[in-house]
Amino acid sequence: MFSSQRSCIDSLRIRPPQRFPPHADLIETISYLKQYVTIKHPAYDDDENTLLTLYCPDGPTGGLHFGTARVACGMITNNEPDGFFSSSRDNCPMRLRVDDILAPGVYYYHLPQPTPPLVPLSLMTDVQSQPLSVPVPFQPYRYPVVPSFQHWSFPARGTLPPSWEALRHSPTLAQVNFTLGSENPSTTVAARDKTCRLSAYDLGCEKAHILPKHEVPWFTKNGLKIVPDDADISGFDTISTPANLMLMRADLHKILDDKKFVIVPKQGRLVSHFLVPADKYVYMHHNSEIQPTGVAVDFFFARLAWAIFPMLGKRFLKFGDSKLLAVSGSRLPCEVNIADCARFLAKPSKSSNNSPEKPGSPSKRARPSNDNNDQDVEYDKKGDLDNDTADSEYRAFESGKRSRKDRDRKDQDEKIQVSPVSGIRHEPRDAPVKSQALPNWLQPTPEQAKLATMKATALQQERARSDRDGFWEEELAWFADNRFGPFSDSKEVLRAELLEGKDIIDSDDEIWQTPLTFDN
Repeated sequence: MFSSQRSCIDSLRIRPPQRFPPHADLIETISYLKQYVTIKHPAYDDDENTLLTLYCPDGPTGGLHFGTARVACGMITNNEPDGFFSSSRDNCPMRLRVDDILAPGVYYYHLPQPTPPLVPLSLMTDVQSQPLSVPVPFQPYRYPVVPSFQHWSFPARGTLPPSWEALRHSPTLAQVNFTLGSENPSTTVAARDKTCRLSAYDLGCEKAHILPKHEVPWFTKNGLKIVPDDADISGFDTISTPANLMLMRADLHKILDDKKFVIVPKQGRLVSHFLVPADKYVYMHHNSEIQPTGVAVDFFFARLAWAIFPMLGKRFLKFGDSKLLAVSGSRLPCEVNIADCARFLAKPSKSSNNSPEKPGSPSKRARPSNDNNDQDVEYDKKGDLDNDTADSEYRAFESGKRSRKDRDRKDQDEKIQVSPVSGIRHEPRDAPVKSQALPNWLQPTPEQAKLATMKATALQQERARSDRDGFWEEELAWFADNRFGPFSDSKEVLRAELLEGKDIIDSDDEIWQTPLTFDN
């Protein structure tokens, strides 16, 4: 027999629609204004010198973490450690600490001027129109820029910026392990991280490569500077070491691969940093410290470079006449025509997924799994490369399309020789001499021009006194006839560059017998 008494319980209550959740700290620590820091090269005109444009969400009124901005500029200048910011073209440095905030605005990034600076031959001659190379203290310095991530070389082991090196001892990265062993990396990462390391969600997570999986060619060249000598990386592809994998919610993984945010050190802690506006993601996750994980700090550093370099393609590599670039495989910087800079905007090919796709079907992202299994998602970022306006150029380059201007220049380009030392383009002998006029702010003052003429005259008199056999006159005559080539061998290229005032690092004949590469 059932009891007639019933326990009294509250009636069912329907919860109101979910509002966007605030961050756990409930403190206004970020800006919602779409403000930017624009970083320019001081030695180019303002319509062609924008290097980077960085979003400024740091602080309630906007701004950019100074340490992050400085490291980004160091990367595109081939890891030069002595760069500094100024608010104008002059070389008056701004005095900021690594964790200070850079206010929104326009800044110039400088490198120290080499000693002594040289004036190009085409810009400085003596009264007898003899080509000379005269030391003149010109400012600002036209330093070379690395054009793409594929041409960037990872710094030597143990030489990352101090704020990055300090993270090697951080409790957040206490579980770093490069060893693969016999266990599947996905199983290792799922057991290690358990939840998304950024949002703390435990569902809808997948393993994310910090250095993208398709950058195997770059990692092959630079991996020895990242992976410790004693690491056991046999059994799986090296780039999929657990030290390069982190558990992440699927949507966060997508915007990470879209270059919308990176993970950087601030105030000694590892936090997420958004490079572009991303609406509520910025509100929820910007400057949020990540959960403890086992990713090596070197991979976070490489990911920052991978996200930064495409910004050069928005303006710097698209406008102007030519750019001085530091390219992989050349010991000296190369003067590259702006039309030829398009090759640095090429979108690298990705490794294909294991599962075949139907012919003609678009690339699709795998459905995230609710449990953390062996799910590595390769996203299709076509049309969404950080809202990059150069995306159409990437696609045109990949499909082999050439503009009419490129086709008209094809025959001429095939005749042009490139120096194996500096990469300078030497055009046929009958090619017209191109104007190399400096911008107004680099033109010598009357005092500098007078001093240069006096030095040139003294140098000419000294050569006439010491070179009684006329060797120098013969060299100048040869240079006048062969300045633009063609050259019979690499030694003639070296001879021409010495006469033009180029600074040749090493004239040993052995350098012509081996490939020229950068080595940090």
